[in-house]
Amino acid sequence: MRKVNVGVIQVCCNDDFDKNLSKAEAYIKKASAMGADIVVLPENICYIGQEGTVTDFAQNGNDQKAIDFFKRYLRDSLTAHDMIEEGFAYNGLGSAYLQMGNLPEAHRLHSKALEIARMIKDKKFEIRVLNNLGIENAQLGNIEAAVSNLKTALDISKETGDQ
Repeated sequence: MRKVNVGVIQVCCNDDFDKNLSKAEAYIKKASAMGADIVVLPENICYIGQEGTVTDFAQNGNDQKAIDFFKRYLRDSLTAHDMIEEGFAYNGLGSAYLQMGNLPEAHRLHSKALEIARMIKDKKFEIRVLNNLGIENAQLGNIEAAVSNLKTALDISKETGDQ
């Protein structure tokens, strides 16, 4: 049996994707130099706090910065073939468009996020996206769809005990 040295990295990340990757690269090189065969990164190395980020950008009146951030996040998630992060990116981008009042684009992006949430079977994420779709459908005047989205989110919450 071969011995494998694992390097585990813990690092504080923020919404500056390039800075996060630079930190990760430096720590990966250090771990490798120390003999690591495999390096494990924190799950949020590329991104931190999707909901907080949209809110932070919006509070500063910088909706376009939020759009740019989530477009870059989505591009990088697609490049990495990371379906979970891709779903989060679609949801964040949809939330940014919702914040800007572009309901059709928000709805399109949140629908993609919902599809991914269901594919990866992440019930908490599915609830979050269904709530976003419910808000959008209500604002678009699709009341039946809004009620259906919100009822489904509530049913999943009850089913999973996530209240």
